[in-house]
Amino acid sequence: MTESFLSELAFHWTLYQNMFAQGILIAVTLSLTGVLVVARNQIFTGAAISAASTLGIALALVLAQYSTVHHHTPDDDHATNWYHSDSFKTTMAVISAVAASLIVVGRGRSRNAYEARIGWIFLVSTVGANLLVAKSPHSLEEIHRVHSSSILGAAQSENVLLALVAMVTLLVLSATWRGQLLLATDPEMASSSGMRASLWQWIYAIWLAICIGLAIRFSGLLYTFGMLVLPALIARSCCHTMRTVLIASPIVALGATLLVFVPELIPGWSTGYPSEQLAIFLLGVALLPAWCYQQLRLRWQQGRASHR
Repeated sequence: MTESFLSELAFHWTLYQNMFAQGILIAVTLSLTGVLVVARNQIFTGAAISAASTLGIALALVLAQYSTVHHHTPDDDHATNWYHSDSFKTTMAVISAVAASLIVVGRGRSRNAYEARIGWIFLVSTVGANLLVAKSPHSLEEIHRVHSSSILGAAQSENVLLALVAMVTLLVLSATWRGQLLLATDPEMASSSGMRASLWQWIYAIWLAICIGLAIRFSGLLYTFGMLVLPALIARSCCHTMRTVLIASPIVALGATLLVFVPELIPGWSTGYPSEQLAIFLLGVALLPAWCYQQLRLRWQQGRASHR
């Protein structure tokens, strides 16, 4: 009995280990990056960049499809060219995300212009991605998978890349977190204190796009956008300082990921639901009591202040 269970456990680990690692790496990376997104009140910027990344994947699929049709058969030598590879799809996802991020990095002369750019990118990218692949059932199915989120089929090479991105994100934020949070919450103060605000603004925009582009390509839109904003929102509602938010956000993301991915590794424990979507649903539900706690804390603080 024990040997049978252990053999099944080993089989499940072999089958899901890459998915498990990928879910954790994406959750930690995006939850750290998401603290700055939430601090800047740029939540919908994340949605626009995610949609633009999906458009990049659609463009890669269209180019590959055109090449296949142009050469009449998918089995000829041209079918193995770089534009048929997963690496090309990943590259296009990141390039599109970076382009969108650079468009919205500056808020322009008014808040309305900033929000207009975000809305335009989101709508054009979402609709454009679907229209580009509308006549190709295979490509349309892949775009639908990106929209719904799925980490099944994760590869070890992808995890190496994600581990590198997670490590760089952690190291940079560990070294510069005070300045980054000051820049996110009070750009004028950051500039007056000697920070090169404009340079860091561009670095932030590009790195955010890289993190989102890779996550979209490997895990899909729902998991990416959810992990980008929900852990940070929960942490901000429960924590008193931005420093503790920066610590709590990846812990929340990691907890939700482990809660839904670990059962997939244990025989007989699988929930039967898509793990990526279940993790985001649990985080969304957890945000409700976090908001309630935040409101109660604020009222308690206001009550104490009024009695002084």
